[in-house]
Amino acid sequence: MSELTDKLAGQLGSRIRIATPIKSIDRNGGRYLVQLDNGAVEESDVLIVAAPAHAQARMLVALDPALSGLLDDIPYPPLSVVCFGYHKQRVG
Repeated sequence: MSELTDKLAGQLGSRIRIATPIKSIDRNGGRYLVQLDNGAVEESDVLIVAAPAHAQARMLVALDPALSGLLDDIPYPPLSVVCFGYHKQRVG
């Protein structure tokens, strides 16, 4: 699942941040202000947020409260995936 993002991160180098905890996202004029969990603030002209909806909802409260609310309303039901394998000869 991570092949595409790993390849992009490798090609973009320091122009991309991955696995970076974000506290909030806001705007100042035409630039995004990204406050990291460690207290640092970074500015960017372009921002792509690739995180689960519930995480984006927390990040985007200051930028767009309405969007944040919509994202927060997306349900994440509990889910378990179980896989079984059988030899074809043993299944009737």
